[in-house]
Amino acid sequence: MTRQELRRWAAAHLPALVRSADGKRLNVLVLSGGGGSFGAGVLEEWSRLGTRPRFQIVTGVSVGAHIAPIAFLGPAWDHQLSLAFDGKAPPSLFEPRLLGWFGTLFG
Repeated sequence: MTRQELRRWAAAHLPALVRSADGKRLNVLVLSGGGGSFGAGVLEEWSRLGTRPRFQIVTGVSVGAHIAPIAFLGPAWDHQLSLAFDGKAPPSLFEPRLLGWFGTLFG
């Protein structure tokens, strides 16, 4: 996208984004990749402190892209975000089995 195209796009779309902020500051959250549990913890603590704003735009890269939709939904979803990154593995769908005749005899 050229600079001129970007300016045209901004002129067409930014006023609607600013209006979505209800006359207040437009809040944009950009989440980087990596450190999913760190990002989830920061959002949860930010909510606990009571200073986390309502975001009109949330975007991310890599793990940040997975966190972004939940972050956009707001603090009420922080618990689900924490569950996704709490380090506990979900139950395995597969069960390890011994192969071949040894498994048949002793499995």
